[in-house]
Amino acid sequence: MSLLHIKFCFVYKLLGVETEHEAANKDVSTLRRQLVEVEEDWRAKERNYLLSLDEAKETECQLSDERRQLVRTVDEAGTELIETRLRLSAADGHVTALEHQLKQVSTWHLTVYGDVDD
Repeated sequence: MSLLHIKFCFVYKLLGVETEHEAANKDVSTLRRQLVEVEEDWRAKERNYLLSLDEAKETECQLSDERRQLVRTVDEAGTELIETRLRLSAADGHVTALEHQLKQVSTWHLTVYGDVDD
């Protein structure tokens, strides 16, 4: 083999290595761009998830406040119901007493005056 042939083979191999190196560099650049895109997508999704989480926590707090208010309202309604039943019972007792007095007065009236139709 001649020196020229050896140089030619060496240059040919060197060109092949350089071509492979350039292709590898292009692949690395492509992968880096894809990595940046994936990271940007991930960050956007993370922001959206965090916003959704914050909204969910806020909604949970609002619902908890509403629940406490409803429990308070039910308790107040229960208390009012008990008070109303007590007033009704007292009024019923008063009505019963008045009816009894009315019967006594009617009996007394009949005793004293007799039958008015007579």
